Amino acid sequence: MDKQTRQETIAVFHEMTSGMLRHDVTLLKQVIAPDAIFVHLNGKVQSREVWLDQMRIGRMRYLDSNELTLTVTEDGTDVVIVSRSDLTARIYGFENCWHIETTTRLAQRNNAWQITRSQAQFF
Repeated sequence: MDKQTRQETIAVFHEMTSGMLRHDVTLLKQVIAPDAIFVHLNGKVQSREVWLDQMRIGRMRYLDSNELTLTVTEDGTDVVIVSRSDLTARIYGFENCWHIETTTRLAQRNNAWQITRSQAQFF
């Protein structure tokens, strides 16, 4: 993978994290593909729109994120970022700091990198 692709995809990944923490739905719609899928810690699968709706109504409030590790690899034409972080959030009324590993897939769409899938699990 070339240096530019690595830098661009990491920037998109960090923009998603920033958008989550700022509850910036407009930014999130820019960096996440319309058909993106999210798989949460409990295994629940949500579309981008359902996930953003949960944020809009306050059911999912991301409060802080401390990135511990980040790796970037290629998978065909996609880029896969695996990040471990401590994520503080209030999810459905329950606030906690979770130690999570997130596998995020990015694809080139309309000459820009967009997130197409994100799956979280405990580590």
